[in-house]
Amino acid sequence: MASAIDELARKLVVDLPICGSRTTFATGMAVIQACEDIIAQCKQRAALTWDLDEEQVDWVDGEAVPKPGVNADVKPLSLADIATRLQAAPAPAAPVVLCWVVRA
Repeated sequence: MASAIDELARKLVVDLPICGSRTTFATGMAVIQACEDIIAQCKQRAALTWDLDEEQVDWVDGEAVPKPGVNADVKPLSLADIATRLQAAPAPAAPVVLCWVVRA
């Protein structure tokens, strides 16, 4: 009897496909990549606002801030701040955020 139970357990563990884990992983990675893309766009927008290079901007606790050592007297910009400034910007600025919407 023990061998039949062992065989059944082996089949359940080894032979049956694991459903959903690939989809969960792929969806999770898509979310991570979309968030990284949005953060990169926000850093780019903040750099333009502050007249800095993109490499001089960091994303900390949900806000764009100048990296340590960058001599810039600016206020941190949240996603809401950046979105508000983007809405008020001329038309050429709009595709920066729309790129993500199209790829999502």
